[in-house]
Amino acid sequence: MSYKAEEVKSFEKQYKIKLPKDDLSERGVVATLIVHPSYIMKSDFLKPKNFINRELGAIYYIIDELYKKGIKEEIDTFTVLTEINNKTWIEKSFKDANVKNIPEFIEDLQLLARNTIEEYDLMARNVLGASFKRDAYIKLHSLGKEIIENTEDDINEANYKLQSDISKFASIYISNKEIKTLGERADEIWEGIQKKRQTGFFGYPSKFSELNKFATYEPTELVLICASSKVGKSQVLMNEALHKAISGIPTLYIDTELSTENQFLRVLANLTGIENRRIKEGKTSIEEEKLIKEQIEKIKKLPYTHIYMPNINMDEVYMMARQLKITQDLQFLCFDYIKYTNSLTNEKEHQALGSITDKIKNQICGELNLAGLGSAQLDRAGTKISDSSKVERYASTICYLHRKTTDEILQDSKECGNMKLSISFNRNGSMTEESQYINLMMNGDLCRVNQAKIPFTDHNQSPFGD
Repeated sequence: MSYKAEEVKSFEKQYKIKLPKDDLSERGVVATLIVHPSYIMKSDFLKPKNFINRELGAIYYIIDELYKKGIKEEIDTFTVLTEINNKTWIEKSFKDANVKNIPEFIEDLQLLARNTIEEYDLMARNVLGASFKRDAYIKLHSLGKEIIENTEDDINEANYKLQSDISKFASIYISNKEIKTLGERADEIWEGIQKKRQTGFFGYPSKFSELNKFATYEPTELVLICASSKVGKSQVLMNEALHKAISGIPTLYIDTELSTENQFLRVLANLTGIENRRIKEGKTSIEEEKLIKEQIEKIKKLPYTHIYMPNINMDEVYMMARQLKITQDLQFLCFDYIKYTNSLTNEKEHQALGSITDKIKNQICGELNLAGLGSAQLDRAGTKISDSSKVERYASTICYLHRKTTDEILQDSKECGNMKLSISFNRNGSMTEESQYINLMMNGDLCRVNQAKIPFTDHNQSPFGD
């Protein structure tokens, strides 16, 4: 919200403080608009309530209304007077400001008129800037009182409310977003597309190059890896997250299952090639201990943050992601995995799962411009996502991960790996057919997932190309 002039003055009187104002710029804006009404189209971010001088805000409002009615040439004093007399609240604004001779006031104003759009724009932004400082000071004072006086809210809820209130308030004062047609933005958009084309793909590449032919990790999009329980979706996510971090992409991993200590052990196993259990139990040689210490030093330098959150709190996830966006320029989010917990007591299970997915995709990845990778659990049959079709609704790309049976490994050959990944839904590319899948090789002991030597299988064609 923004505060009315009388509220600002009341606050100043109560707390014996003088808040910022720019009388000269307020006068200059109104004076210029009287001479050049069309300039108002360049200050659509400025509103009458941003003027601390209510009589000037009233004239700004009149000119805006006249322009909408088609009066685009110079506005004379008589026209303004007519509008003032037609509205009681505007008349009162001039009386409260002790303006006794309105025609003379308007004539004097015009001496301050500017003749270039650049000068006008500068004055308009000065008015907005002063208004922002006043309103921000009062708003923060109000929030401070609320925090001290409110002893009932959970700290996370209170923190989220504080962040939300500040964000909503700040959004009122975004003054640099011109609404442009697609044509006006064409060059800017095309330049961005060309830069992406140089890399051969949009977004960040997958560790599994075959997947890049179907989808990459694009900002604001969410890719889901779906698998039955204990198949290995967490291993896939960790391998992807580690791949991004090693590539220098700041990464946040939200883990609902694995503690940070266990994730650390998995990362060490992956990087050293030493079995997870041997590292955990200390059954390693002197040379292996040396290798472990070397990799720990490398881990220290990775832009990789792991948060263990067994009870999902999406408000907290949003705040952590937002903080890391500011402090580390966060780019990639992994969420492992979308599930119902006892902390989500206000929603039914199927609603909660959809709500979590929506928040990951739109509130976190969308608002913070992050590329997202998440996981979800399949039903016992391994054919659809458990409990919620809404999970599917919000995701950009859905991949199904299955462990190959012994017969499938024999049929495909060992070089086709022991896991298969199919793309069942995709807004950003093609999908695999029933006879097709990407071949992966998973080594659970080393916490490694790699693309198989023969990366793709199509049972309508021989994998060997003959």
